[in-house]
Amino acid sequence: SIPTIVFGYLMYRTIILIGTLDRYSGEKIPETIASTVKRWAAKSSELLGFASNDFISGPAVTKLFLFFAMLVAGLVFAFLFSKNNYLKRPHSKEAAYFRLFTMATLFHALALVSYLSVKSISTTPLEVLTRYIYQIYPCFYAMFCAMLFSLFKIQYSGTKQILLKVTTSIVVAMYLVAQPNSVLGTRILYFNQPKSAAQMMALPVHESTNLVSFVQNCFTDNSNGKSIWSTHGQSIHLHTRVPTITRNFIYTHDPFNAEEFQSSVNRYQIGMFIFVNSPDAPTDTYDTFMSDARNWLASQSYVKVSLPEANFGQEQSVDIYTLDPECGF
Repeated sequence: SIPTIVFGYLMYRTIILIGTLDRYSGEKIPETIASTVKRWAAKSSELLGFASNDFISGPAVTKLFLFFAMLVAGLVFAFLFSKNNYLKRPHSKEAAYFRLFTMATLFHALALVSYLSVKSISTTPLEVLTRYIYQIYPCFYAMFCAMLFSLFKIQYSGTKQILLKVTTSIVVAMYLVAQPNSVLGTRILYFNQPKSAAQMMALPVHESTNLVSFVQNCFTDNSNGKSIWSTHGQSIHLHTRVPTITRNFIYTHDPFNAEEFQSSVNRYQIGMFIFVNSPDAPTDTYDTFMSDARNWLASQSYVKVSLPEANFGQEQSVDIYTLDPECGF
C-alpha cells in the first residue's frame, strides 16, 4: 500500500507541476549494447567503491574490480554447490526465508537492469547511473552477508577449508578498503559543486551587494517573477532559496524551441536566468541549446546584468539575464 500511495502522490505532483502525465522529454542518440554493458560494469564498480580518482588510476581500479568479481563468483559457486550449506536444508525456516528473499531481490534486479538497458539503447533520454541502482544495493548487501556467514560455517577438509577462508577474508578486506576510497575519492566531486556554487554566489554585483543578495532582493515581492531558470538549478536554489528549475544536458538533444521556452517562462513565472559557463560543454547540442536560449532572451528584451567580476572557481563564469537589472539594489 505504501508504494501505491507514493506512486499516486508522484503522479499528482507531476500533474500539478506540468499539467500532464506525458513523460516525453526529448530524445538522445541510442547507445550500443556493448557501451551499455560497459556502463553497467563501470557503475557497479563505482557503487562498490572501486572508482578511479586522485588516489588510484582507472586501469588499476578496473583490474582490482575484476579480481574482486572473480573471487565473489568463486564464493557464490562454493555457496551454491556446497552439500553442507545449512541454508539449503528443505525444512529449515532460515533457508525458506533466504530463498524467498533471494527470489524477490533477483526479480527486482532483473526488472531494473532490463528496464534501464532497454532505455539506454533507445532514444529515451535515460541512461544507467549509479543513483538508479542504489535501490537494489541494500538487498544484495544483505544476501552477500548471509552468504559469507553461511560459508564460514561450512566445514571442508584440508586445503579446501584453507582456500575458502583465505578467499573469503580477501573479499571482505577488499570491500572494506574500497569504501574509504569511494568516500575520499570520487565522492569529493559532489562536494566541490556546492563549494563552487558558494564562490559564484559570493561574487560582487555592487559595492555592498553580492550575487546571492542581489538574487534574493529581486524576488522579495514577486514583482520580478517567482522563480529562476538556471543551468545549475540545485546549487542555485540551495544558496538563494528561490524556486529554481533547470534543464539537464541529457534533455537538450532536441533543438531549442522558442514556443516551448516561452511556455515554461509563463507557467513558472520565471523572472531571472542564470547561466553557469564551463570550458567544456557536456555535449555540442547542449552548447547550441544554451546559445539559442541566450539569443532568445536578448530578442525578448531581457538584459544581461553587468558584473564587476563574473569568473570564479576553475575557469568558470556566470551570466545573468533579467527584465529589470536594477531589481536587486
